[in-house]
Amino acid sequence: MWNHSLRTISFNMMLLRIGFCIAYLITLVLSLDVPSVVIHALKPKGIRVFLPDKPGITFFLFHGKVFKVNATTFTNEDQVDEIWGFGNKLETGGWLFLDTTKQLHINQRMRYRTFVSIGYPSFTDNNALYGDRAANLTINGWSSSYRSSYLVEELIDPESFGPHCRPSRTKVHDARICSGQTIFEDQFDSLREDNWQIAHYIPIDHPEHPFVSYQRLKKNPTVSVQDGMLIISPKLQQDLIASTNQSLLTYTLDLTSGCTEHRICQMSSVGVDIIPPIVSGRVTSARFAFTYGTVYIRAKFPQGDWIYPEILLEPLSKKYGSLNYASGVLKIRARKRKYGCYQRKIQ
Repeated sequence: MWNHSLRTISFNMMLLRIGFCIAYLITLVLSLDVPSVVIHALKPKGIRVFLPDKPGITFFLFHGKVFKVNATTFTNEDQVDEIWGFGNKLETGGWLFLDTTKQLHINQRMRYRTFVSIGYPSFTDNNALYGDRAANLTINGWSSSYRSSYLVEELIDPESFGPHCRPSRTKVHDARICSGQTIFEDQFDSLREDNWQIAHYIPIDHPEHPFVSYQRLKKNPTVSVQDGMLIISPKLQQDLIASTNQSLLTYTLDLTSGCTEHRICQMSSVGVDIIPPIVSGRVTSARFAFTYGTVYIRAKFPQGDWIYPEILLEPLSKKYGSLNYASGVLKIRARKRKYGCYQRKIQ
């Protein structure tokens, strides 16, 4: 238990100045179980302050006074710097205040206080008092009733793990991954070609034998984005070649230009072995790969013959080859024709 005071903190904010006036309006002392912060001095410079999460916390403010190296007194004359700012809520839990501009040294001491809010701020227009675009920000919450002390004993690597970032089994190109961290997300506000590669080839050697070709069409595309959704739209190959006065029985499908799978980029109809009658779209993550994790996807699958929608995970490097899934595959969901759908959660 920390002894905290319930307070209202008022900040006077103006567009061209950074000074803040703090007014304590309520001094009712309460006992509140506020988590202790974890402070790390970073190298070559910076400070990281982590506050464990607790239900009801909506804001976290940190304020510290930094004193001379090896200081034994903590007067205004001994103070060499001041650190303050709001923390950000982490998706993995807790709050993190980070300032990479401050330089801390071994054997330097900091006296600090924390402020934890219990609600959302209110704003008061102070235009009449302070001029154009001035306002008062008021936040209710608890502030420590005394300044705690932190001594810099070592400088920590900013990429190191800690209470703000616990190690995860997930691996992404040797990057540091925190437990619970989102490592890839796309809301499809636009089609990001740095994230996705649009397939352009004929999957003749696919073990499921889909009777389609994957084509990246400039006009009436098979892959598009609209209203935050990735849309894959199948086409009839006969409609695409209608202007050539040819049919599927005689046509040569040439996808050599821009082909994404060099083994099968061209095919001619010979006898009963005709080119695929359906043109569809397929997207693959262009640069992203991971090992271990949980995948969440929101999708709506079509129904119909001659289409084979699927969402799957494939190995980045086909160590044992590509034929017949020799290197393995994890199917998240697939649908064959009108029936026979199945769903799995991959972890």
